[in-house]
Amino acid sequence: LVIMGGDGTLNDLVNGLLLKKQAERNIDVNDHHAALDQLDIPISFIPAGTGNGMANILYGCVDVVTSTLHLVKGGIKDYPVFGNFCEKKLVAYSFMMAAYGLFADLIHSVDSQRWLKKLRYLVVPIWFFLFKGLRNFDAELTFEYTQKKKEDKQKSSNPEQALETETEHMTLMNVMALIDKIAFGVDDGLSDDESNKLEFGKEFGLMIYKPAGRFAMIKHFIQLGKAASKEFIDRCDFLSFKVVKALTIRIPKSESDMDLLINLDGQIYKLTKPEIYITTTKHRAIKRLKNALPRTPKRRSATLAAYLQHTKSPAVEILRQAEVVSSPEDLMNMSIEKAALEDIKTAIESCKTKRSKDSVLSMNVLVASISGEKITETRCRKNLAKKLGLPVRRLSRGNRNRTTILKSEKSCWAYVCRKTRKDALSEETKRLAYNFWMKPGISRPTGNKADVKRERIGPKIYTCHQVYLLEKTQTEVTLISQQTIHV
Repeated sequence: LVIMGGDGTLNDLVNGLLLKKQAERNIDVNDHHAALDQLDIPISFIPAGTGNGMANILYGCVDVVTSTLHLVKGGIKDYPVFGNFCEKKLVAYSFMMAAYGLFADLIHSVDSQRWLKKLRYLVVPIWFFLFKGLRNFDAELTFEYTQKKKEDKQKSSNPEQALETETEHMTLMNVMALIDKIAFGVDDGLSDDESNKLEFGKEFGLMIYKPAGRFAMIKHFIQLGKAASKEFIDRCDFLSFKVVKALTIRIPKSESDMDLLINLDGQIYKLTKPEIYITTTKHRAIKRLKNALPRTPKRRSATLAAYLQHTKSPAVEILRQAEVVSSPEDLMNMSIEKAALEDIKTAIESCKTKRSKDSVLSMNVLVASISGEKITETRCRKNLAKKLGLPVRRLSRGNRNRTTILKSEKSCWAYVCRKTRKDALSEETKRLAYNFWMKPGISRPTGNKADVKRERIGPKIYTCHQVYLLEKTQTEVTLISQQTIHV
């Protein structure tokens, strides 16, 4: 299904199709624990809206021609959605962002001045930041995230990561949830902590804005669309970043109608109560799967292992194709690779103990043979050296020896030079053909001194000759050659 429009059009389409699909499957969309039935219709779009944020995420640009070429090329990507709930009822689904506070108020103000047409995207933000009072609000944020503390890791015998909850009371200007790490330019390096890295589909990024001045927000708003790296976040004292599984926003004090607005992919929705719960569909599906499995880790692992051994299961086949689960062929290949690595290690240990010239030569050959381009590309030289019991420098030297042998001038020419075939043309036949083509009336030089053909005939040996043009048609030349050349 291909549409032409912006994020709002795509949001309306996704919501309509999702709600229809869940109704057909009798799935309660108001239950935030329910696992949604995935859409089986691939959706694509040509960007023709205002923001076109989803086009930037998927295509890397908002150009219509480039986006159309991406459509022709094809490719399908599974994409999760936000479930946004208020009073235990679904407000709407969103696939890119959900914002409460400043970003919702700004978009609402822009939409209310549609009589300005495209000029409203320039005039209204300037009026909003310079002349209208920026609203701050008190909020209670409840984060659900996966975190394993050091003391829990030492004491707990359960290898699973426990879902933890944290509640904070703060004064805010804006809260924005991003489902993709590159939405609004947010890259994956926002945190040095491994526990705070974004796992696409299972969790989402959260940008929390504390009260700030007008000019600081204007500067931040301009730079936000370009890139939001870790350094960019650190420079903003009023901005913090979190990675969470789910988020609950509660506003203790009742607010005006303007304040109870939420921005979902550029679409403004009215809340019936100052409380909203945000989570992702994949997170809810995983949560439901965990509840369906046995309680103890041993029984869970036994159940999953029994399911993954079904060779006729389509789901297992998809997991194998995605290299999430190893197939029997992959297990056999891994056992072969392990056995070969053990044999190489044994040979290296044997050569280490000897000091003869042959053993040194054998050692160099072994190290050079396993220090190729694939080891360099996958950046596993250090791990390979640890497996073989060798210093990393030895493998690096083997790589240099390999490069010298395989990419030297002499070896390259010896590699491409082929043996002469038995039925190849003789030198006499070649001379006859050459003399015929060089005859006056058959061919002539182009007359341009720059038209020179240069060919390599050996290591650092070249030959050159002028480019010739035919004086006759190819048919006439062929008939003449049949009469004059007798091979």
